[in-house]
Amino acid sequence: MPTTTTTYSFNKPVVGADEDDWGGYLNGNWDSVDDLLDGTTPITGIDINSGTLDGVTIGGTTAGAGTFTTLTANTSITGTLATAAQANVTSLGTLTGLTIGGNLSVDGGTIKLDGNYPTGTNNVALGDGALVDLTSGGNNTSVGADSVLGDTTTGSQNVGIGTGSIRFNTTGSNNSAVGWRSLFSNLTASSNSAFGSSALYANTTGDNGAAFGHDALRFNTTGASNSAFGRQALFSNTTASNNTAVGYQAGYSNTTGTYNAFLSRLAGYANTTGSYNTMGGSGAGINNTTGGANTVFGADALFSNTTASNNTAVGYQAGFSNTTGVNNIFIGQGAGFSATTANYNTIIGQGAGTSLTTGSGNCFVGGSYANSGYFVTTGSKNTILGGYNGNQGGLDIRTSSNYIVLSDGDGNPRQVIDSSGNLLVGKTSSSFSTVGARLSSTDNQFVTDGQLSAAFNRKTSDGDIIGFFKDGTVVGSIRSNSGARIAINSEGSFGLLQSSNSSCFFWSSLSFSPFNDNVRDLGEAGFRYDDIYATNGTIQTSDQNEKQQIASLTDAEMTAAKAISKLFKTFKWNDSVAEKGDAARTHSGVIAQDVEQAMTDAGLNAGDYAFFISSTWWETQTEVPAVEADEENGVEAQEAYTRTDTYETAEEAPEGATERNRKGIRYPQLLSFIGAATEQRLASIESRLDALENA
Repeated sequence: MPTTTTTYSFNKPVVGADEDDWGGYLNGNWDSVDDLLDGTTPITGIDINSGTLDGVTIGGTTAGAGTFTTLTANTSITGTLATAAQANVTSLGTLTGLTIGGNLSVDGGTIKLDGNYPTGTNNVALGDGALVDLTSGGNNTSVGADSVLGDTTTGSQNVGIGTGSIRFNTTGSNNSAVGWRSLFSNLTASSNSAFGSSALYANTTGDNGAAFGHDALRFNTTGASNSAFGRQALFSNTTASNNTAVGYQAGYSNTTGTYNAFLSRLAGYANTTGSYNTMGGSGAGINNTTGGANTVFGADALFSNTTASNNTAVGYQAGFSNTTGVNNIFIGQGAGFSATTANYNTIIGQGAGTSLTTGSGNCFVGGSYANSGYFVTTGSKNTILGGYNGNQGGLDIRTSSNYIVLSDGDGNPRQVIDSSGNLLVGKTSSSFSTVGARLSSTDNQFVTDGQLSAAFNRKTSDGDIIGFFKDGTVVGSIRSNSGARIAINSEGSFGLLQSSNSSCFFWSSLSFSPFNDNVRDLGEAGFRYDDIYATNGTIQTSDQNEKQQIASLTDAEMTAAKAISKLFKTFKWNDSVAEKGDAARTHSGVIAQDVEQAMTDAGLNAGDYAFFISSTWWETQTEVPAVEADEENGVEAQEAYTRTDTYETAEEAPEGATERNRKGIRYPQLLSFIGAATEQRLASIESRLDALENA
């Protein structure tokens, strides 16, 4: 029985036996060798230490492994190079495909995938035409067909990823472009960053630009130091510099406007040449074209502004309708919403100044709970602090100007300075009939209803409480005297009391006198003195030089005097009896009506004689309610009472007034009248007696 070889199982005949089987064994072995040599049977475990293999495919059907000192291939090699061999591969030629499972290291050379190797060091070019014209630039990275830096000659430290990115760059350096045709037209500009399809597409020489988003800074050519973040942000910018736009189409139409900041979707969308604008919020300043130095924060704030400048709007729809108004400040949701061409307004607070259209120079502060100046439309140069809305609390300044209103949170006016400069406290009208205080350069008013109008308090010592001056010189004062007494002091030699600007009385240190001789009275028919206390009696003028028509009594007058002399009686006054009862004192005198009748009986008119007085006036009575004490406001308690008002003529008396009449007697003249009659009667009697005695 034959044995077999270890590797290929060739038959080995038994020596000294198998004589008849040797031929078959040999033939079978040669067939197996033939199969090995023609590839029918794979050869395993073969070790070739020398020689040359020509026209041989290694691993043609089934992949194989091998160890080579030197490996040269004229067509292709498929497989994995051992780690130790990788460092010795000097050239791979052109590879149809290359899969690298680990790291690829290029030390000092250039990676190039299109067969064109640019000059320079530390460059990476991946894509057809990438870095094709580079001559001496270094540290460039170009990824993309025709890409990035396609015409770069000496530029360095550029990174371009995307077809056509930085396509026409020549000497520009430190640029980064990621996206189809980003920085496409760049020539010599440096330090730009473009991320997004066509970002900074038209830029040629503008430096320090940053564009992030599709078409961001799309048409920028020479503008420098611009930053655009968002699709089509600063889309139309060409030569303008130092702009920042963040958000979809922010600053979209800007062409040459500089130093702008557009911070949100559509912010500053229509701006073309306006400069120094700051706009943040969706649609903020969206229609601004050439207006400059505007500051806008809030969705749709300064929405309608076109060419106006130097405005500030903060808050949703603040200054919404402004078109050409300048130098305005609108802060708060809807503040100054309707203002169109208004100028120089400061409006702060939610809804403040909402209805203002063309009024200028206003200052409204207050909002949320109540809207400061809400209804003011065309009024100008007004100042409102608090919630007063422009037509509230009896004060309407919607179209008025030059008012200052201090109001509370509910909008109630507490202090007002009107257009004439009058300070109104507790009132909105300068009318003297309106309760409240008015202070002005012409006159001051303090009007209350049933309360103290003004209080002046001097503490501790006596002295002036109110001083009066003329051209800086003191003319008098009202002062406290001995604590609880008031003194009216005149600095001159005498003081005056006037009525209707006409002097009536004057006083000095020695007398109190009427200002005009023989004109003034003390008391009236309805306002009488009770008693007059004097050291001496009254002095009545009786100078002949001041009299005329001096005559003795007529017979009729004698008759009347005789009758009147019999009319003297005793009596008590009604007021005294009402006050004192039986203790009321008894008076003596005549009854004026009796005297009048005696004169009539004698054929005379009592009204023609000065000793008889008949006074008529008209009265109204008003019930005044009680007043409760209010120490905080200086109001003293007061009981209810009836107030009587008098009028001298029927013409000045109101309808329903009561006519009153009071008759009186001048006793010195009446007694003179009676005395004259008595003297004449006695003289007549003596004359008749003398005649009888002499008969």
